[in-house]
Amino acid sequence: FQQKMFSLTCDESTLEQLCVGTRSVNDNYEIFEDVLGLYELSRQNAEAIVEVIFDILTRCGLNISACRGQSYHGASSISRIYGGVSALVLKRQSKAFFVHCNAHCLD
Repeated sequence: FQQKMFSLTCDESTLEQLCVGTRSVNDNYEIFEDVLGLYELSRQNAEAIVEVIFDILTRCGLNISACRGQSYHGASSISRIYGGVSALVLKRQSKAFFVHCNAHCLD
């Protein structure tokens, strides 16, 4: 292989994990992407996932009022307009619009 860079995605674990990342911009309009971590999920329903997300935001000192977007794959527990993760986050922050992550179509 002669590539300088590559990406690898593996999902062979028996654990259900949530990978959380942020994309942000500073006053100079510089864009930053950070992985906040991988978190084990005890349950996979929307309420449990939202609880984990808000716990992570609190631990990292991120205020939901500054959130302007959210992106996930299209699983029903995530993207349902009533009761999905995106809808529950939107209830707490009406400016955090949901956009489907089209990169998941590449899996």
